Amino acid sequence: MNFSTENFSRDLEVNFAVGVENSPKGRNENLARGEIAMLAIIFLVTVIGNSTVLLALWTRRRYAGRKKLSRMYFFILHLSIADLITAFLTDLPQLAWDITFRFQGGFFMCKVVKYGQTLGPYLSSYILMATAVDRHQAICYPLTYCSWTSRRSKVMVYLAWMAALLFCIPQVSVQPSNY
Repeated sequence: MNFSTENFSRDLEVNFAVGVENSPKGRNENLARGEIAMLAIIFLVTVIGNSTVLLALWTRRRYAGRKKLSRMYFFILHLSIADLITAFLTDLPQLAWDITFRFQGGFFMCKVVKYGQTLGPYLSSYILMATAVDRHQAICYPLTYCSWTSRRSKVMVYLAWMAALLFCIPQVSVQPSNY
């Protein structure tokens, strides 16, 4: 097997240059455009879809004559809020970062973005867990489920919020290293 480092490095430069159009640090612009388009679609679908769900819950509550939401609607409300947090604090900063190819915020904004990137998924997971506990109680113990008040469901959702807010703190507590 005849292997030459000179030929290998020349071939690597030629292969690397394919699809790279005068970009800084070898960024593949075609790939970047595809990623930007996909992130924009994900962001728009998430915002429009969850805003529609929130609007539907608001109109149901306002015009159906109901003063409070049912347990499932309460869980859906908070799950939609968690998804919107994910869209605005994870997808949107990533979209801006991909468009500019640089993070434009300072140290404080970096910490806010890093906190928000974990907040949405944590919150969404914990609210889904609270929903699963509520549904488990309703399906497996239907006679005792009636004794569960909506207050228990609210407590589970508020605990999900507190756990998500608490468990995201390590993202902002780490100091930058100087190396």
